[in-house]
Amino acid sequence: MNAYVNSYVGRSLQKQKEVFNNSLILNPTENIPLTPGFMGKYEFMSGMYVTDIDRDNLDKSDLKVAFAGRGRASHDNRIINEQWSQALKASACSLRLLSGLHAHIAVFMSLGAIGETVLLLPEHAGGHFSTHRILDRLGFKIIDIPTDDTLMKVDTEKTKAILKTESIDYLFIDRSEGLVYEDFTEIVTTAKKRKVSCIYDASQYLSQIITGYYKSPFDMGFDIILGSLHKNFPGPQKAFVASKHRDENWERLSHELSIYVSNSHPLSIYQAGNTLECMERLSWYAEEMIKLKVKLEGSLEKSGLPIINSPQGSVPSHHIWLRQNCANNCYSFFKVLEKIRIHVNFRQLPYNLGPGLRLGTSAAVQQGLRLDSIDALSDIIKRAYQDGFSLKLKQKTRLFINEIKFRNDGF
Repeated sequence: MNAYVNSYVGRSLQKQKEVFNNSLILNPTENIPLTPGFMGKYEFMSGMYVTDIDRDNLDKSDLKVAFAGRGRASHDNRIINEQWSQALKASACSLRLLSGLHAHIAVFMSLGAIGETVLLLPEHAGGHFSTHRILDRLGFKIIDIPTDDTLMKVDTEKTKAILKTESIDYLFIDRSEGLVYEDFTEIVTTAKKRKVSCIYDASQYLSQIITGYYKSPFDMGFDIILGSLHKNFPGPQKAFVASKHRDENWERLSHELSIYVSNSHPLSIYQAGNTLECMERLSWYAEEMIKLKVKLEGSLEKSGLPIINSPQGSVPSHHIWLRQNCANNCYSFFKVLEKIRIHVNFRQLPYNLGPGLRLGTSAAVQQGLRLDSIDALSDIIKRAYQDGFSLKLKQKTRLFINEIKFRNDGF
């Protein structure tokens, strides 16, 4: 049985590698790390228990457990946390967490208490579909932030009215879907006057925030930024939490994280630090991602596809929405694109837009997609939409993907 399973898994992995090598990832929630060979060089660290606490300088009566032979890794861990603090313009940062939702759970378990109230960006407005359930399970009272569905954004005045009339403990903005990057300064300013703790999930915007392409949530007034490194940012399976101030909340948070997450996972932390060393490339990546989105969105619209346009005058994200009037038809189109090896997301779109596909350019940048290839890609998607699957279209797509993947432009 074991031999059969090993043989099956081996063949499966080989097939997946072949598909990956001949596919275009046009999905906004995936990336390809800048340092793909990094893990293999440091695989001896796999499974090690490493902390970011300086245990040598800790009162030993407070020390629960210590693992020998980890001093250098723990020191490096703290150095990389500081490196990320500087990149995020934070006072403190921890890379202890595993993923964005893991960060949601750990942060609110650390800071909050049962019965407290969270003013939350709802799924209806592009909030993550798991967040409401997580907070409800942890015992929080949840109030949804009001939205302006016509403009596809938060209704600022109605949100400010809630902050002025309700007893709110936390404001939490976690947008996993959105055509634009919203500025929440006005809402956060009102929240801070009411002594509300303001938390922002930066997973979908991290590269642009770090490189200064987008206004930092800290500059909007948020107290805490958290997020994953494996969506918009070309990093490992990892998440972070950063604080604008090294205050009582941070001390409480960092202490509780050491309880809820015992191991800091050194391989991915080293890789996270290594990626920040590539700042020139990261800056190019952040800007190119948005340029590609804007051109592809416009090209698809010109091709007659039912694109939801980003609002005029807004700051665009790297997401693209293609709307369909029927879930079955939408899924069929999703499968056609999958068969020709263009990978997108089937999605129920926010703001009552119904079923659709979301496309994005984060991984595609790393695969070689550039502005001069957008019209050809748009034509392929148009043909898939109008004519469905054909071997001829699959072959055309494969030639297109091979051409962009083997370009030599320095990146």
